Amino acid sequence: MRFFVSLSLVSLIYFVATSVASGTNKEELDFNLTTATSNIPCISAFSKETNPSNQTQDLSLTPHLTTSNSYQVNLDPTLDLKSKEVIKSVSDNTSTYTLYKDGSVQRSSGLPETSFSKIAYLLTKDVKEIYQADGLFIALREDGRVIAWGDSSKVKEFEDISDKLSKGVKKIVHTRNAFAALTKEGTVVTWGNASTGGDSSSISNKLTRTKEIYANKAGFCAVTYEGIISWGDSIVQSTFAKISSKLPWNADGKFIATTDTAFAFFKFGKVFTWGDPSNGGDSSKVKDQLSDIKTIYSNEGAFVAVGKNNTTVGWGNPDSLKPLLAEVEEKIRLSTTVIKTIDLGENGLTLYADGRVTVRTPVYYSPYYFSNYTHELEMELHDIIDVKNTQKAIAALRSDGRVFVWGNSSYGGDSYVAKKLVDVKEIYSNRQAFVAVRNDGTTVGWGNKWDVEDLIEEVNKKIANNNNSSTKKDP
Repeated sequence: MRFFVSLSLVSLIYFVATSVASGTNKEELDFNLTTATSNIPCISAFSKETNPSNQTQDLSLTPHLTTSNSYQVNLDPTLDLKSKEVIKSVSDNTSTYTLYKDGSVQRSSGLPETSFSKIAYLLTKDVKEIYQADGLFIALREDGRVIAWGDSSKVKEFEDISDKLSKGVKKIVHTRNAFAALTKEGTVVTWGNASTGGDSSSISNKLTRTKEIYANKAGFCAVTYEGIISWGDSIVQSTFAKISSKLPWNADGKFIATTDTAFAFFKFGKVFTWGDPSNGGDSSKVKDQLSDIKTIYSNEGAFVAVGKNNTTVGWGNPDSLKPLLAEVEEKIRLSTTVIKTIDLGENGLTLYADGRVTVRTPVYYSPYYFSNYTHELEMELHDIIDVKNTQKAIAALRSDGRVFVWGNSSYGGDSYVAKKLVDVKEIYSNRQAFVAVRNDGTTVGWGNKWDVEDLIEEVNKKIANNNNSSTKKDP
């Protein structure tokens, strides 16, 4: 009898193993899991999709069925996640989900949720953003897939429109209880509570060539090739109707700012606002001052516009306006305070207190000059905390510990040790070389060989002296 039971158990294990290996439909094994296939970009916790045997699976996303922990993700809330860098966390009344830098999403606190466990294997990597509104959680993957879980009725609303997202999604925004997705084709798809913009069917024909979308708690704003469209609660819609005809048709999304319940658009130095008047939707009292505007800042309840001469004009909720004005004026002060300048003749640089740099380089190109100062490099030069130079090259240290260099390669302008220029806390230079000191105390040098050796020796002596001084100060 014991032999018969043991043999039956072995047979059962063998049956499960061979079924999985041969691609048996997962519903036959009663695992009720959603399989990731290349033609299912939108998946929810209640999807009934299976994987036909003639389709290729992404094996990196396939659940392992050999243990009780069916996914390549630990759903235990006691899991030690301290070593993972957090990008963002979102919560409802019961649970918190966290997006980590490695592209994974995990439940970091709260009650276990069955709907998440069914799709968790799809969120082990390649997630670029997560959202939560009104009990519905949404994850947007790098490949444009949208994953939904949470309140069953909200998930059902998502499933009803998910086929419209089949070509992939670029961006998702949400109000307090509705979502809008900008697809890769340029269409906008909405779902959720109609009172804050979840139903855009009446204007769907205007949302087919969309460049950018925005949202606040009360409504949405889409920047299309034909102009600006805004919808949402009754205040957003009624106030937008009053100014929509005045807006320029060739709008640009980078000129949109929002408070919790109002929008502001500016272009050609002019400002247009709509939404809740108490939160910045009405700028009529300061309209005479809103000319030659170059940028607008906002917080939850107020706007501040900055003119070309760095003059400031604010409007909105007084309690929100006061701290915002102080913040903007500090930004202006930092943006005009010069920390350091480098002058190398036709080439040079100015570093400002806000981490911004302006670079001067000749318009013609030659290996002797700074021809390796590219647009891609220019985009990396933000949050700069220090700059150094040799006779014909410049190095910039960013707040995240990365170093960027350009200039004559014989003078350190072409870093052949670029991969090692991370986690840097200080940079030094002499006539023809640079040295970077990393947080672990190690040094990396590049440029002219002899100058590098001299500079490393000098820097190491300085580090040793600093260490000795610190030791003497300790009791």
